[in-house]
Amino acid sequence: LWVNHLSELGHSKIAYLHGIVDGEYNRDMSERLQFLYEAANRAGLVVDPDLLLYGGFSREEGYKATRDLLDRNKEFTAMIINDHIAAGVYDALRESGRSIPDDVSVIGTDDLNWASHMAPPLTTVRISRRRLARAAVTRLDEMTSKAGKGFATENIPVDLIVRGSTNHLKGGTDWKRPQ
Repeated sequence: LWVNHLSELGHSKIAYLHGIVDGEYNRDMSERLQFLYEAANRAGLVVDPDLLLYGGFSREEGYKATRDLLDRNKEFTAMIINDHIAAGVYDALRESGRSIPDDVSVIGTDDLNWASHMAPPLTTVRISRRRLARAAVTRLDEMTSKAGKGFATENIPVDLIVRGSTNHLKGGTDWKRPQ
């Protein structure tokens, strides 16, 4: 949903602040990264490895990762993040003179309670906590009843919640970093 939404708005240079720490495996974050590559491929976009950074899960980590991204001097017009780091990302972008969504569209994941109260409100992918909890209980029941024989994985449906942090790319061409 991230890539489809951003590419439909004309973005092709998309940064992704992920939650994978070097040397550690996190299935959820690894799957999200894989989904990014697959969706970009379907949309005819190339994922620039210089625009993929560990973004963490706190405001401070989001700020630092965004500053690191900006210091790379690579062009980008959109960012995919997790909602936990949104405030830090917003701070760093504004500090650099960029406007959300006019210069950089930002899309999050999780639809945390405060995402709709940011300025501008964060466009995000909502993962139904009710569906997630129901699936977890079902899997736990399967694990205990099958005595360690494993269980099937399940993808939980998600919804794109479009708010004010994403916008059509100005002029139809990717934005250039100010000199």
